[in-house]
Amino acid sequence: MKRFIFAFLVFLIASPAFAVEKKETVYDRVIGTGAIRCGYFSWDPAIIKDPNTGEFRGIIYDYMNEVGKTLSLKVEFTEEIGLGDYPAALESGRIDAMCAGIWPTGERARVADFVEPVYYLPLYAYTQAGDTRFDNDIGVLDNPQYKIAVLEGGATSTIRRKMFPQSQVLELPQLTSPSELFVSLAQGKADVVIYDPFTFRSFDASNPGKLRQAGTKPVKIFPNTVAVMRGQEEFRRMLDNATRDLRLSGTIDKIIDRHEKYPGTLLRAAVPYRENP
Repeated sequence: MKRFIFAFLVFLIASPAFAVEKKETVYDRVIGTGAIRCGYFSWDPAIIKDPNTGEFRGIIYDYMNEVGKTLSLKVEFTEEIGLGDYPAALESGRIDAMCAGIWPTGERARVADFVEPVYYLPLYAYTQAGDTRFDNDIGVLDNPQYKIAVLEGGATSTIRRKMFPQSQVLELPQLTSPSELFVSLAQGKADVVIYDPFTFRSFDASNPGKLRQAGTKPVKIFPNTVAVMRGQEEFRRMLDNATRDLRLSGTIDKIIDRHEKYPGTLLRAAVPYRENP
């Protein structure tokens, strides 16, 4: 009798009515549809959308298209998303990846995962011309008499909160172009902007002599990468492997060279080997 009951229970558990349906992963969806749906945030030189033609260009745009070729997948840039909103877009399945050149902070690691870096960006403090208050010690910025301009939900907002918590903040909306940070600084609305030298050089080219770099050491160095939903290991590993393939073939360096309008402002990722002497 016991054997019969055991066999009956095994039958019930194994029957289709009791089977637990496997949830579709991002990897399954991407392979099934043959396409990676990208969210993006317009930011030169990572990705820029021409407002007149709708055409895209930039390092991350070219990189993701090369990733698509390597994996025999289409890459579709489907939605512009704010820096604070992309984790929810990933979780809801609206996009498969945030392809915008994301800086993987510790806070962001709680809500998203990240592909191997495409390149790196050093971040410096910038001030108005003639302002030398922070040249010798950026730490003095941690004072309520100073104001730092940041993008809402952006990595520089985290830097200000973690490194300079006593400072005041001028927070610009999420989808604001990073160049507007420097506009606010030039207008005297803030004392400091912490951002990368490529973006600064772009502003300085049109507004020479208005702003300057404070000191010679970067405040922070960030990888520039693509964000994916946490827990989607198959999908992330696939993008990691494609990225390594493109790095070792020299494709990524060629893409960076093509878009690095200001030489020396973007840092290449090191290859994971040492050449024989």
